[in-house]
Amino acid sequence: AHNQGFFFGLEDFNEEKTMVLFVHGISGTPRDWKYIADGLDRSRFQPFFFYYPSGLPLDKIWTMLAKLIETIEKTSKNGGPVIVLAAHSMGGLVSLSAINKLSEEAFPASLRLYCSFSTPYGGDEAAKKWIDNAPVVVPSWRDIGAPNAFLTDLTSRPFPKKLPFYLFFSYNDDSMFKLGESSDGSVSLRSQLLPSVQAIAARVIGVNETHVGILNSETTRDSFIRLLDTVSPPRSAGGNMP
Repeated sequence: AHNQGFFFGLEDFNEEKTMVLFVHGISGTPRDWKYIADGLDRSRFQPFFFYYPSGLPLDKIWTMLAKLIETIEKTSKNGGPVIVLAAHSMGGLVSLSAINKLSEEAFPASLRLYCSFSTPYGGDEAAKKWIDNAPVVVPSWRDIGAPNAFLTDLTSRPFPKKLPFYLFFSYNDDSMFKLGESSDGSVSLRSQLLPSVQAIAARVIGVNETHVGILNSETTRDSFIRLLDTVSPPRSAGGNMP
């Protein structure tokens, strides 16, 4: 792996390939994306991973992600590579925050697609209970515990019209102790399908998987790869676009 602090890839950076930048969720690691990353056509796409301490306050994490995307574009030749941002769970909150930050100035032309998977846009009630009862609170819990001002601001800002956004949600709850409402075993459908976020999505895609299982689903991977083809169309044998 080629490591640059919080950012690393599986091969040397190649501006001619589309960069798929994966962002994990709370307590996650880049390994969570292995199944999806293994399905990429590596002649056209190169997987990179944003690996961060998920206990940090989210403002520190999304600031790093926004700066990373800006740096990739500014330091690359010919305007930088095409970038696809793919985020799971809390990583979607980090990614949307970074997109909001990037929207405050000249939005990076390199960022062409955003996909989130099982993200608690409406917050996590379990985190709220931990905040209320735990003797020590992990900073990121305060940002994802519903309801709060951070989440309200995050999901009410204008979304860049030029950036296609696809919202994947999961709805298979196989846990022994149900949350009391429809969920994927970790995050409620109400939170994943927050109306204000659905409104900015080009498409909402449901997958009959658990919160973690969505990243190991053939349905998810096939759907995601088809979306990648919209920003980096496959070439025919003769080298021309189909």
